[in-house]
Amino acid sequence: MRPRYAFSIAILLSLLFASCTSPLASVTGNSDTGTLSVSAAGRETDGQIGASTVFPDIDREFLVYRFRLRNDDAGQDLTGIAGDAAQEFTDLIPGAWTVEVVAAVGPAAEADWDVPVLAGQTPVQIRAGERVQIVVLMQVADSGRGGLDILVSWPEDEVVAALEYRLDADGSADEWARVSSSFFLTMDGATSAAVSLRDLLPGDYILTIRLDAGESRELRYRAHAEEVVHIAPGVVTEAGFVLSAGEFSRVPIAPGTWEFFEQEGQIIINPDGSIQFTDSGYRYVMNEQFISVDPDTYAISFDGSGEKRLFAEMPDVSRIRVEIRGAFIAGSNGGWGLFFHAEEPGGGQDVAGWTLQVDRGLGDQVVLRQWTRGRERDPFLRIAQAAHGIDWTEPLDVNVDIDGFALRVELVQAGATTVIIDEANLSTMPNVVAGQARDSGFLGLRSWADAPVTIDELRLILPN
Repeated sequence: MRPRYAFSIAILLSLLFASCTSPLASVTGNSDTGTLSVSAAGRETDGQIGASTVFPDIDREFLVYRFRLRNDDAGQDLTGIAGDAAQEFTDLIPGAWTVEVVAAVGPAAEADWDVPVLAGQTPVQIRAGERVQIVVLMQVADSGRGGLDILVSWPEDEVVAALEYRLDADGSADEWARVSSSFFLTMDGATSAAVSLRDLLPGDYILTIRLDAGESRELRYRAHAEEVVHIAPGVVTEAGFVLSAGEFSRVPIAPGTWEFFEQEGQIIINPDGSIQFTDSGYRYVMNEQFISVDPDTYAISFDGSGEKRLFAEMPDVSRIRVEIRGAFIAGSNGGWGLFFHAEEPGGGQDVAGWTLQVDRGLGDQVVLRQWTRGRERDPFLRIAQAAHGIDWTEPLDVNVDIDGFALRVELVQAGATTVIIDEANLSTMPNVVAGQARDSGFLGLRSWADAPVTIDELRLILPN
């Protein structure tokens, strides 16, 4: 979104008038006319606390100046162009004159005076036999467009998922714009992000930046900074923020939040916001000796006979996407299942909630079951493998979108995606005890019988 804001600013003037005895004035050779010495100056910085905004960010070697003097009563109109910000005019008729100074990007033969960079104007009184010296303070011209380059850096060890920024012109703020971590640069112990904005109308803007640690973290916005920036036509203004560790918010992380489990080393929150459980991110509820989680890859393996259960250390959720990669059953018996909306009113064996199960023992079917008081009820939904061409002898990816009672399941194998459950409403399914139908809880995995099961990766995606 491009800001739309025009800015009119009063010209500040400094007039230095002197008498004949002042070193700044002298009697000209012609006592009937006067002399005017004009110089132009511009404010270099905005004086705001924050970053290094330059006003304006101009290499003065590339500016040329046009000086124009007008005396409407005498019908005189004089113009002078110079490569520096000073010019002298002689033999001026005494009276009221208007002095205009504009600066444009040179060289003089190519300067576009209709789109100046800086401009200033002031009246001046010329007296016969005197030399008058004035300084015109230049400010942003009122036409043309400019640009803004933003550079933000912070300590490398701070968790930041994105840089967000917005411009506020005349009390009307843009929406937050976002730069993801894939565009960050890290070197020498610091991480930085850069943004280039163009086609901005001249004027004063409030630039606000914030660092987003990710939706899964209780303390989401880690740092804020704000300053006034000035946009000049034909010029790129620079705004830089160097954020130190002391500028990051520091509050205790609440137990039971995603960030708490990350702090405990039980989950990893990836830069894209997805979540993975580490080898310490599960509770081994039943037959722990037959369950393993790789400490490096976090791949999960079930082996041995009997019921095996693995519950995730996480907050209760109602809406989430679960992505399971490389699920494989080595055998024609048994199976595995995903617990969701689960709770443990009486421990790991007294579980309630739901399971989505890949069950080879039921004739290669995907089934849905409700769990109440630690027992699984008869399946209320059965989907045959043959109906969708799934090959159970090959690894399988399973994506599960959960939103309260709404459920969507897709299977991915050999690059082909098959939706097997599309927005099913669990609470209205047959063989469901409505009064015990849960719509939030934790996640877990189970396996049964003696068929080995491996899962390469389990990843959670939180809703936006």
